[in-house]
Amino acid sequence: MNVENWPPAAKDNPFHVMGRIKGRMFQLVQRRFEEADLELGMEGFIILMRIHHNDGMDQTQLAESIGRDKPSVTRALDALENNGWLLRAVNPEDRRSHRLTLTEEGEDALERAMPMVRGIIAQIFDPIPDADYEVFLSVLRTLRHQLDSLEA
Repeated sequence: MNVENWPPAAKDNPFHVMGRIKGRMFQLVQRRFEEADLELGMEGFIILMRIHHNDGMDQTQLAESIGRDKPSVTRALDALENNGWLLRAVNPEDRRSHRLTLTEEGEDALERAMPMVRGIIAQIFDPIPDADYEVFLSVLRTLRHQLDSLEA
């Protein structure tokens, strides 16, 4: 890639394009959740999914796994806990941390949200042939690997 003329116009700037795609997808999901009277945002959905798949994980593990800072995760967990969707229990192995578990209501909220998110993902990626999708994922993994190596 030639960086002599960096930055390119917004339409050709990968960071701008990726940011816009993420933002628009999150807005679409949020709108669908609101239409279904589901008081949940995309970040909350991601957190519920992560806890569902890793029951008992602690807040630090959660923050690392979703790439968010601890204060942001704490605020999101507060909201989810206030909705009755998760429980935080003191970790008996380290009393400074809390283990996270979904409540039955949290599992129900996730069950309601999942078909909406899957439907949106299907609609977004439907026009992309499988081979192109695999190349897309490969490029994203390469970028992530490169960023990881630059941060090391």
